Amino acid sequence: MTENRPADDTTGDGGRPSPFDTTDQRRAVARDSRPSAVLVLGALVLLEVIGLLAVAIWYAVELVSSPAASVGGAVFTLVLLVLVAVWQAVSAVALTRGRRWARAAVLVWQFFLFAIAIPTLTGGFWAWALLLGVPALVVIYLLFRRDVVAFTTPAPTAG
Repeated sequence: MTENRPADDTTGDGGRPSPFDTTDQRRAVARDSRPSAVLVLGALVLLEVIGLLAVAIWYAVELVSSPAASVGGAVFTLVLLVLVAVWQAVSAVALTRGRRWARAAVLVWQFFLFAIAIPTLTGGFWAWALLLGVPALVVIYLLFRRDVVAFTTPAPTAG
């Protein structure tokens, strides 16, 4: 008795993931079910990363062109800016792949942005405050949408 299955199907289950597959393999099968809000969320976070890298480049140019009161502190700040940008880029990609931990990483950064936006607003720099605060609020809203939470929450396993 022979089975009719594709030549590349070595599991014998017609291409469905087995219960022993990793979450990555199950997510690969369900990529078509990714909510559009997750893609918008990832794009917004990547735009924030681009902005942060622009600030880091500006900071580096200023650091080279004018003397700093504390060179060590200035270099630390520059390295911190770059590391945060890299971490947020990693978090944005992980978020679009359905990783639950990425929601927390992105949320914490949005709180920092909003915490910077409020004193910027009260200092009279409306444009900068809105540039920092509005995207942060949109990202926070999207992080808690039901479809985003469902996409980034792993399915319960039997056992």
